[in-house]
Amino acid sequence: MAETVFREKKESPTGISGIEATCMFIKPEVVGDSRLGKLYKEVAKYCNEQEIMIVGMRRIPADEVANNLRNHYLVEEGKFEATGKKVLRAFETQSIPNQERDALLSKFNLSADDPYSIGKWVMELELREYAGKEEIFLLFAGPNAIKSLYEIRGTSDPLDAKPGTLRAKFSSMHIVDMFRGEGKALDNIVHVPESKDEASRYILETFNNTEDEVIEKYNKKLLLRVSR
Repeated sequence: MAETVFREKKESPTGISGIEATCMFIKPEVVGDSRLGKLYKEVAKYCNEQEIMIVGMRRIPADEVANNLRNHYLVEEGKFEATGKKVLRAFETQSIPNQERDALLSKFNLSADDPYSIGKWVMELELREYAGKEEIFLLFAGPNAIKSLYEIRGTSDPLDAKPGTLRAKFSSMHIVDMFRGEGKALDNIVHVPESKDEASRYILETFNNTEDEVIEKYNKKLLLRVSR
């Protein structure tokens, strides 16, 4: 299949139609631990199967990680409340009795009646745990790249993620576990944009590239492969 794509590229120097640009943040809990190498290999293997290329990489310093995290929650209207509601659905999914749920939430002065405050607490917990830690940013381009990378990410809750997805393979933490003990940020491995607009915003903010510039990187790499 790869040979067919390369021949099409050679006949059409302007590039293959349907190529998309997207990205992935490898989160601080993975950077520096034993899962990083295995995760990268898994992503590279999947991309090769889908004819998607990794066209860029950047290590993001700790101060920028904090700013990116704040923007993730603050730029998107309603993000705190949506996150809080997702947390409450997780309690339901795991059939946690309301009494136990309320006891876990109350340890952090939270209430099931106030999903906004739960979402804000999640952000503050992540900011505290990610302090001084780096992320890795991967830049991708290829056919149907946005949907493909989003699907291989897995659902927000690793324990509910589809087998074979990154979150299912590399994490065993449940959303509810954030509220046990002293509180722990959710170990959900990676962040991947869901839409073209979100992907374009992350790429511009983090890599200072437009979508067209990323696709041009893809086309150049493709030409190098053909010429070998």
